[in-house]
Amino acid sequence: VALGVDMFDCVFPTRTARFGSALVDEGLLQLSKASFVHDFRPIDADCPCPTCARHTRAYLHHIVTHEASACHLLSVHNITYQMRLMRRMAD
Repeated sequence: VALGVDMFDCVFPTRTARFGSALVDEGLLQLSKASFVHDFRPIDADCPCPTCARHTRAYLHHIVTHEASACHLLSVHNITYQMRLMRRMAD
C-alpha cells in the first residue's frame, strides 16, 4: 500500500463469509464456534454496518450453519470492514 499497491482478493470478504467468518482487526472470528453462543456483542463495536448495528455474535452463531441469510449478513460486514481498512491505510 505504501507504494501504491492496494489490490486485494476481490472474493475474500464474501468467500470468508460463506464459511461463517467475520473480518476484524485481530483476524477472523469463526462464528460457528461454540464460544459465541452467549456473546451478545456486535462483531465489531466500531463498525457502522447494518449487521453490527442489528445483530449479535450469538445470533450470527445461531444462524451461521443453518440459514443462507448469515452469508449475506457477514458479507455486508466483511465488505464494510475491508473498505474501512483501505481508508485507514490511505490516511
